[in-house]
Amino acid sequence: MSTRVVLAPTTSRAAFHRLAGSRGWVLRGLVDPTADEPYEEIWRAPGGAVHYVEDDRLGVASVVVLGDDAEALAAEVTGGLDTLGTAEAMAWFAVAVTDEQRRQAVSHVAATAERVDPGVVSVLEEALTDPSPRVRRAALYAAAHLSWPEVLPAVAGMVSGDPDPDLRAWAGRAARAIADGA
Repeated sequence: MSTRVVLAPTTSRAAFHRLAGSRGWVLRGLVDPTADEPYEEIWRAPGGAVHYVEDDRLGVASVVVLGDDAEALAAEVTGGLDTLGTAEAMAWFAVAVTDEQRRQAVSHVAATAERVDPGVVSVLEEALTDPSPRVRRAALYAAAHLSWPEVLPAVAGMVSGDPDPDLRAWAGRAARAIADGA
């Protein structure tokens, strides 16, 4: 069994380390990031394994808990750290004012989504037409991460309709990735 918990941007790696230390978890391995793989720490915990992951492409940190006691370990994470669920991430996007807030929020919306959700699709569609190229780029990463066919029309619309030529090219790659994953 596995459970994934998305950490709030206010939750640092050091905060996770403090939680792991207070629970007696033992660091068993590190995976250095590559162009294709995120940074990862693998911790042994009673009843399972806890993987701390920093996905730089998406800009989101999360914890993946594996094992027979995955739900109990995930509850320790959510009880000890600031985390976000899909509803909180969508609410954050709705009130985000700055480009950086919208960029982070759309990434967290995608990271928290567990299945196709019309609300998530709506957030992605809005972010894909945001005035900020940084937000649109984050939305492209988010759409490719999810690979839901429901967002393909909005991504495909960017291929010819985005004012930024670099983002048009990114949109083409994202559309292909989504089509391949659909």
